[in-house]
Amino acid sequence: MHWKLEPEAEQAFQAMEKKILTFPVRTDTETMLKKEIEALLPHREHMLLLDEVRQVDIAHNSLLACYDLKRADVFLAGHFPGFPVFPGVLQVEAVGQAGMLLHKLKVQQINPSAEEAVFLSHIHAAKFIDEIHPSGLIELRVRSFEEGLFVSIVGQCVQNGRLCSIVALRGLA
Repeated sequence: MHWKLEPEAEQAFQAMEKKILTFPVRTDTETMLKKEIEALLPHREHMLLLDEVRQVDIAHNSLLACYDLKRADVFLAGHFPGFPVFPGVLQVEAVGQAGMLLHKLKVQQINPSAEEAVFLSHIHAAKFIDEIHPSGLIELRVRSFEEGLFVSIVGQCVQNGRLCSIVALRGLA
C-alpha cells in the first residue's frame, strides 16, 4: 500500500525545495529551552536533537528550533574522520523531533491535559542538498499537517543561511 502526504503537506514540501521557510518577526514568542523540550518529548541525551525552540506559530503550523553541533561530537567522530559531516539520518530525526514537538504544542493548546505522542510510520522523502559541517547551529524549520489519525511533517535543515536538506515524514498520532 502506498501512503501519500496530505495535499497541503505535499505543497509545503515542494515549496521548501525552492526556498527557506521564513517566519514573521515576532516579539510575543518566548523561547523554549532544553528542559521544557524534555518535558514534552521522550528523547534524551545524545538522541535529543533539539536544544532550543525560537519560534512557534500554531496558526501557521510552523516551528523554528535549533541544534548546537558542538553536541554532535559523538556522531561525528566516525562520520567521517578528517572530514566530519552531520549524518543525513540524524537530519531526518531532528526534523521528526521538531515536528513531534510542534504537534504536541498544538494538541496541548486545545487540551492542556492531553498526553499524545507521534509515532513515525513513513519517511516519504529526504533530499540532501548541502553538507552540514560541525560548527555552529542547525536551524530546523518545520510545519505539520493533520489528517485523521495521521500527522505529516515537512521540514528543512538550514546552516548559516544555507538550505542543507528537506524532509517529509508521516506518523500516527
